[in-house]
Amino acid sequence: MNNKNIVPAKDNDLGERNNYFKYFQGDVLDQADDYRDFLVTILENKIHKTIQKTKLVYKYDPHSQESIHKYIDNIENIVLLVKTTNGYIFGGWTESAFIPKTSSTKSGLLFSVTNRACFELVTPNTKAIVHDPYFVIFGNN
Repeated sequence: MNNKNIVPAKDNDLGERNNYFKYFQGDVLDQADDYRDFLVTILENKIHKTIQKTKLVYKYDPHSQESIHKYIDNIENIVLLVKTTNGYIFGGWTESAFIPKTSSTKSGLLFSVTNRACFELVTPNTKAIVHDPYFVIFGNN
């Protein structure tokens, strides 16, 4: 899938979207409905299902030394959103869960929300994610 194949969802195509705030809560997207629409559209095109809701499971806290893995491990269909200090927003989605000492061959995506671009694995059924105790790793290496 490339971003040329991504068509913004219309309310009557993929369900009621009058309340975008039920999708992707947190400070990363602030009140950017067009970013939420982009994310919902690329993910629904990938999974071939309508997203009913999302749930915030982790928010970075610079004062906490707890690992992100305490919150995200063992959760399937997880989306990770990152906002850099200069405002660039990117992220990844994986069908499988982050499970210690494993890697997954299930589907995954990387995306740039800022540039509205989506990147799939070059070789299907290769590692979409790798569990690391200190990092979140999307990709084949």
